[in-house]
Amino acid sequence: MRFAALAILVACADPEPDEPNSVPTPMTDEVPRMAFESAGRILLYDGVETVPIVAGRRPAVSPDGTQIAFVRGDGTNEEIFVAKLDGSDVRQLTNNALEDSKPTWSPDGAQIAFARTDDAGEIWTIAANGSEPAVQVTFRGGLADEPTWGVEGILFVDEAEDPWVTYLIGANDAEPTQRLDNLQYENDVSWGPDGSIVFSAFLDNNQNEEIYVLPSGSDERIQLTTFPGEDDEADVSPDGTQIAFESDRDGILDLYVMAADGSDVRRLIPDLPEAERRRPAWVP
Repeated sequence: MRFAALAILVACADPEPDEPNSVPTPMTDEVPRMAFESAGRILLYDGVETVPIVAGRRPAVSPDGTQIAFVRGDGTNEEIFVAKLDGSDVRQLTNNALEDSKPTWSPDGAQIAFARTDDAGEIWTIAANGSEPAVQVTFRGGLADEPTWGVEGILFVDEAEDPWVTYLIGANDAEPTQRLDNLQYENDVSWGPDGSIVFSAFLDNNQNEEIYVLPSGSDERIQLTTFPGEDDEADVSPDGTQIAFESDRDGILDLYVMAADGSDVRRLIPDLPEAERRRPAWVP
């Protein structure tokens, strides 16, 4: 069953990029479209208006921009749901007494990976249309968490290790391989379309979380943010030119966008929110 599950990654993987060592840095003029969560709801920002679309948390938009995966639950019993981007046609994908959270789409949109937690944590996948049951793809016996599906496979963080370690399980991997060298509690990992990896890591005794990028084909990580507080939940734009993230730099957790090289940081929605706006997810 383990090897059958890994075979899913073959069908869902995108071809390798033509220029794996390039790091896109220009900023586009296109207004970002973004899903995000606030006060137990998922909302959609189209560059002008913010519209609530469905109750839930942890939005993840499908690669074709037509569907959204999200989580509903009470923190101990959580399930994965899928709906159309306008919030209609809500479908429950998982149904158990465990915590299923942090959905991420395969590049072809056919599968969703997620973290399932009980006494331990593992990464599972499930057909996005609900046609097949969930399949376990990691067997760590620890606390595998924070999955993100991209060009090389599924990245995840093992939070049972100290500090946390980021692993990759690819199409032909019998076992996960370490993908990032330890910095300190790497988390919130996001793939760029060129194979670069954007992630958060804690500094200064866990009081300062910054965003970094590991360019494709490089072993040298680059620090993108320098705010002395919380910068995390980064999500790379579909074209790789921008990164959305959450930060408390203005006194409340809110959404920000910057160029892929860390320049031109700006608040996504001009007005300060009454409630936290969190976990940005680009809409293609």
